[in-house]
Amino acid sequence: MFVSCTPKQITYLLPNKQIENGTSSRDLFYCTKENLEWRDPFKSKEASADHYYEIGLSVKQMYDLLASRSNNRIQILLTEEQQQAFNTHFRPLLPEQVGLYGVDFAAFVVRIALVAFRMMMVLTMLRNFENGLLADTQQQAFVCTDADFKTAMTIIDCLVRHTAYVYTTLLRPTDDPQLTIQPMKAKEQQLYLALPDEFTTKQFVQTANALGIPLKSAQRYLGHLISRYQLVEHISHGHYKKKK
Repeated sequence: MFVSCTPKQITYLLPNKQIENGTSSRDLFYCTKENLEWRDPFKSKEASADHYYEIGLSVKQMYDLLASRSNNRIQILLTEEQQQAFNTHFRPLLPEQVGLYGVDFAAFVVRIALVAFRMMMVLTMLRNFENGLLADTQQQAFVCTDADFKTAMTIIDCLVRHTAYVYTTLLRPTDDPQLTIQPMKAKEQQLYLALPDEFTTKQFVQTANALGIPLKSAQRYLGHLISRYQLVEHISHGHYKKKK
C-alpha cells in the first residue's frame, strides 16, 4: 500500500504505542521537501492514461504467467558475492543505527533488510518477464543480476536515512517540546566542533576517543546532532556531514 501524507499525519497513522509492536517497522518512509513553486494549472499536458493502461496490461500479463505456474514454486537466488555484500552492508548498519537511535530502531533495520531482498525479487521477476523467461514453467530458480542487486541496495540505503528521520522526529517526539531549542550540552558541543565538515564512522570514533567520550555516549550525542538539533546529516552508511 502506498500512502502520501503531510509529516504530522504520520502520528495518526502510527501512534507512539505502535513503535514496539512491529507495526511501524513494517513501513518505509520517503520524505520530500515542500515545493513552494507555483505551477501553471492551465499548462497543457499529454494524456498519461493510455501510457499507464499499457503498463497495466504488461503487469497483468506477468501476473497471469506467474499464476499459471500453480504449485511450481519460484526461488530467487543471490550469488555468493551478493550474499557477502548483503551481510557486509547490514552487519555494521545494525549496531550503528541502534547506537544512534536506540535499541527500538533495531526492528526497523531488520525489516528494511527484508524489504531489500523483496525488492530484489520484484526486480528479478520484472527482468525475466521482459526477457521472456517466465513462460517456461519448468524453470523455478532465477538468479538476481548484479544490476538489480545494486539498484535495490541503493534504494534501501536512501530509505534507511528517511526512516530514521521519521522515527526520531515524528514517531518518537521528545516529551519536552522546549528541549529541541535548548543549547547543546557541553560534551555534545565539544564533539560537534571537533568533527570535520564531513566524516566517517571511523573518524567519529577516533574523535570521541581523543576527547575521552565513551563510545555509547558519543553515539547518543551524534544521534542528537542528527535528529534533535539537526546540525548533522547522515548522507550514507558510515558517512555524515555537517549542515550549512
